[in-house]
Amino acid sequence: SEMGDFSFLKEYIDGLKKEIYEGPTLSRLEKDNFIVIFSGIDSQITNLQAYIENESRKKVQYFERVHQLEAELIAEKESRKHITPEEEERNRKLALLAEAKELARAARNIVVELRRIKKKTSEHNTQIGKKNVEKLWHGTQIRSVVPISLVVALEMDSTLQEALNLNALSIPIYGRDDEVKGMITFGDVITYIESLTSDRTELENALKTMKIGEDIDLRFHRIENVLKISSSQYWPVWIQNPIAALINTFNKGFHYLPVVDEDEMLINVVSTSVLIKILSFELSKMEPLLHNQELTMTEVCEQQKLNFNFATVSISGTALDALLAIQKVSTRVVAIVDDDGVIHGNLSLKDFKSINAGSLEKLFLPIPEFAEEQQAMIPIVISGKTILKKAVTDFVQHKPEHLWIVNSEKKPVALLGILNLFNALEIDWKSIGWEQ
Repeated sequence: SEMGDFSFLKEYIDGLKKEIYEGPTLSRLEKDNFIVIFSGIDSQITNLQAYIENESRKKVQYFERVHQLEAELIAEKESRKHITPEEEERNRKLALLAEAKELARAARNIVVELRRIKKKTSEHNTQIGKKNVEKLWHGTQIRSVVPISLVVALEMDSTLQEALNLNALSIPIYGRDDEVKGMITFGDVITYIESLTSDRTELENALKTMKIGEDIDLRFHRIENVLKISSSQYWPVWIQNPIAALINTFNKGFHYLPVVDEDEMLINVVSTSVLIKILSFELSKMEPLLHNQELTMTEVCEQQKLNFNFATVSISGTALDALLAIQKVSTRVVAIVDDDGVIHGNLSLKDFKSINAGSLEKLFLPIPEFAEEQQAMIPIVISGKTILKKAVTDFVQHKPEHLWIVNSEKKPVALLGILNLFNALEIDWKSIGWEQ
C-alpha cells in the first residue's frame, strides 16, 4: 500500500492474540510469551508503516522537483531556442526512468519486510504445533488410548492345532514359569511348516492334510518349536507410560507390542494402527505443525533412508504366495503387481487373521479372489511430489497400514509407514524423561 495502510495485518495479529488468550491449550506464561512476541511484530509493522509514509513524502517531493525541472527546461528552451525535440524527449525519458527506479526500490523493501514477517509467523506456528504434539504424546498415558482386552495366549506345550484355531494377529507364548517367552503370528506357523517340507508341493500337501508323509502329524507339534523361528520378540510397554513410549518402541522395528499394567499383567496387544487411530482424533492439535509442511515424499524417503527393496507378488499368484513373501520382509506387507509391475493392491499379515485350522484351503485361492473375500487389497497410492500434510491426511482418512509411493507409470517405488511421517516431523519422542 502506498499510504502504508497495514490495518488488515494488525487485525490478523489481534485475532491471533485473542485466540491464544482464549485458547485452553497454553499456560498463562506461554500466552504472555506469545503476546510479547506479537507486540514485537506490532512494533515492526508500525516502523514499516512509518517507513512507507516517509517514502511517499519523498515521492511527492521528487515529483515537485521534476515539475520544477520541467518548468526550468521550458523556460530555458524559450530563452535559448536551441533545445531540439530529440533532447527534450531524452530528458523526459531520463526523468521517468529515475522515477521508476525509485519506485522499484521502495517496492522491493516492502516485499522483503513482508516476507520476513510471514517467515516469523510461520516459525511461530511451527513451534506452537510442536508443543501441541509433544504435549499430546508425552502428556497422555497409554491407558487412555489402549483399552483392557482379553488377550488370547498359548503355552510352550500348546500344539500347532491350538495355534491355528486362534484368530489372532500376534499370540503371546507363556513358559512353564508363567512368564511370557515370546510371541508368534499365523505367518510364523506357516513358515515353521514350510521349514519341515522339501518343496512347494510337499508344503501344499502338508497344509491340506496337516501331515508330512505318513508319519509326521503336524497338528501335535509343540508351539515351542515355532517360537524358535519366530521374529516376533516380546517387548512390553507399560500402560502408565506416555504414548511416546509406543512410538519409540515401534521405531525399534516391532510390528506388534504387548501392553502390560502396573503388575506386568498382559492386557492388550497393539499394532501401529493404534497410532493412526490416535492421530484421527487429535489431528486438530497437529494442524499448526502441518500447515507449513512442504516436505515432499521424495524428501521424506531420503531423510528416513527408506528401504526401496520391498516385496512384490504377481496378481496371478495365490494367497499362500503372498503370505510366504510377507514373512520374508520386515514391513509385513507386499505389493500385488501385474506383469508390467503396475500395483493393483496390497496384502498384509492382518488380512490372514480370519484363517484357522478349518479354513487353510483359503491359502490356495487366487489373490484377487482371496482379497475380495477378506475385503482387502485396495492400495492407497501417492507420488513422490505429494507433500507431508497430504500424506498425513490420507492416513487419517483411509487408515491404511502403509502408503505406496508410485511413479508416473503407477509402479511402486517406495513404501511409507505412519512412523516415517511422524519421524519426518522431527518431534523429540524422548524429550520427556520417561523410562522404558
